[in-house]
Amino acid sequence: MLEWLYPLAFVLGGMVLIFKAAEKSTENALTISRMLGISELAIGFVLLSISTSLPELVISVSAALRGSSDLSVGNVFGANITDVTLVLGVAAILGVVTVKRQNLKELVMVLLATSVISLLFVIYQPGRVTGAILFGIFLAYTYWLLSSKSRSGKSHLRLRFTRKMAAPLFGFSIFITLVIISAQLVVENAIKLSGMLGLAETVIGATIISVGTTLPELSVSISAARRNHEKMAVGNAVGSSIMNLTLVFGTALMINPQITFEPAEKLIVISVIANMVLLYLITIRGGLTKKDGVGLALGYLAFLAIFGLGNL
Repeated sequence: MLEWLYPLAFVLGGMVLIFKAAEKSTENALTISRMLGISELAIGFVLLSISTSLPELVISVSAALRGSSDLSVGNVFGANITDVTLVLGVAAILGVVTVKRQNLKELVMVLLATSVISLLFVIYQPGRVTGAILFGIFLAYTYWLLSSKSRSGKSHLRLRFTRKMAAPLFGFSIFITLVIISAQLVVENAIKLSGMLGLAETVIGATIISVGTTLPELSVSISAARRNHEKMAVGNAVGSSIMNLTLVFGTALMINPQITFEPAEKLIVISVIANMVLLYLITIRGGLTKKDGVGLALGYLAFLAIFGLGNL
């Protein structure tokens, strides 16, 4: 009679664990940033965005192995929309997000790149070679970020790790792993709960899966914003988008080159529109205010209404 209480308890418990572990992973990421002299934006782009994109990678690779292209495509683009609207919206509500001129170039480049790559999927059917190219872009982009100048004027790649970094690196690895495992726990039990309550699969996919796989980004960005490290929150959310399109899709396409994008064209277009709105806000207005955060969060709800409830 009350079987739904068990998955509900796991969902709530998993959420608490996610946010607590996210706070600790953010603390360790900040420590690593200071020790290496790397900017918070770079740490958000590389260390946090790669780590928090692991749920999308796991789900997309599993879907590619099973030949379920709709799940893989829907997961990635739904997650990208969630990152740009819900994740950054909540971060802006908790603390005004400003973008300095020296960081603007990186953000504009990433947003334009993700938009162009997304639109190419609409007009061009990619294959295994495209997957290899995307994976190569991921490697080149990561190398470029790490080889760029740090606050101390040194290349990140030339900085040496010391014994003092062992503890924060180990702590970051442990806590980010807890975030990812907890996110999977929340997703699985939320799906069970939705099934028990009789919700349609389209609603489950548009809400639980997309939010579930971005819970690491959301929790880490909230933690960073609460600590007034908004650059890390932005780097994490925007960086995750490019990681999803290059690392995640590149890997998925190399495994299953038959992935089709036609069923998700509306989803891709919404993703590009979200990128353009964010691009306008950070270039013309120099960042995100609390009102912008509310607007982005409402935009996410509009997305759910258009793509989720509209497909009932």
